[in-house]
Amino acid sequence: MILRRATGVVITAMLIAAGALSAPQAARAQSVGLESKPKEPVTIEADEGIEWHQQEKIYLARGNARATRGDVTVRAQMLTAHYREVGNGKTEVYQVVADGGVLITTPREKITGDTGVYDVEKGVFRLTGKSLLIETPEEKVSARDKIEYFSNEKKAVLVGDATVIKDDRKVRADTMTARFAEDQKGKMALSRADIVGNVVITTPTEVARADRGVYDADTGIATLTGGVKLTRGDNQLNGEFAEVNMKTGVSRLLASPTGTAPDGKGRVRGVFVPRSGEEGGGGGPGPMIPGLPNGRNDK
Repeated sequence: MILRRATGVVITAMLIAAGALSAPQAARAQSVGLESKPKEPVTIEADEGIEWHQQEKIYLARGNARATRGDVTVRAQMLTAHYREVGNGKTEVYQVVADGGVLITTPREKITGDTGVYDVEKGVFRLTGKSLLIETPEEKVSARDKIEYFSNEKKAVLVGDATVIKDDRKVRADTMTARFAEDQKGKMALSRADIVGNVVITTPTEVARADRGVYDADTGIATLTGGVKLTRGDNQLNGEFAEVNMKTGVSRLLASPTGTAPDGKGRVRGVFVPRSGEEGGGGGPGPMIPGLPNGRNDK
């Protein structure tokens, strides 16, 4: 059975006859209104039509298809809505599969990808393909392989070249768990990012590399651990722990998380290249090393 958007009244009547909608639900329907939870229907629309496969219990929407539940909208070239019977002749959509130019919008963020699966009950989006991106008013968060967004928890798990870009600062890693929250202006913004594998943080003045880290977006401080390298121009600092303040441009290389190295272990090391034409001069202001006077390296 193929249902056309242009014949919404007929569609509603057929759904009532089939028991998919009660009369009050039908009055709220636009093209296909399917009860998901009380007062939270899923409405599906499409330009080319909606196919109703009763045996498979799916609705297949083609051509600029759109599924809306509350303030969440999923758009794609094709949507497959899986539903189940819940008694009294009613049904509920529990999963929506989107293919081709997927765009998910909420009042506070926008998520894009090629293909995606929306778990209606859990509020979880799983997107794959190219151009995987989460946009908030403050940042752009992208990945190469996969994005899982947990809308109820305001959390995203990004796999493959996971990157956060805000203004002229960038944080990237192999994998990232990003947590979002409303800022003081009521806008959605990144709150924290746990980053693992080939971590690279870039600011206008330096590049920091490490094995893993945690980025606190509120303070602008990234705490890095494991094989830390801080590079500013030709100058480089090496250690196991560091704090990079992306707001002030000040970085601290530490011998340990507490800043102390018992028995002389875990010492930090810096290599500073003199400026051209200067004898013994420093290579300009670099990241601070606690305990080393005048920024000179400890050999």
